[in-house]
Amino acid sequence: MYAVTNGYGPLGGAPGGEVWATTDAGFALMTNVTQNATQNINPQGYAIATVAMDASVESGNTAYVGIMGFSTPGYPTSHVWKTTNAGASWTDWSGTARRNCPTIQ
Repeated sequence: MYAVTNGYGPLGGAPGGEVWATTDAGFALMTNVTQNATQNINPQGYAIATVAMDASVESGNTAYVGIMGFSTPGYPTSHVWKTTNAGASWTDWSGTARRNCPTIQ
């Protein structure tokens, strides 16, 4: 199970948007999986627009997170992140070159 929170971006102050997860349907408290010791998927604190679990993966550990932040010049962010281990680590899934999710100014 995943849940996300709102954020106001780098100019709005803390707290920023966060991603929370649990792997036991909420019997244990959810854990903030937005950042770990090696990465932070939302360092600018933008709003988390969406989270979607991959229904083809029975464990529920695979999910995609969409991060806003399309209109703040000077504060770039990756817009789509993928996890395959319930948020323990993330892969930037925003694309590259011509297929990149654009930051619209």
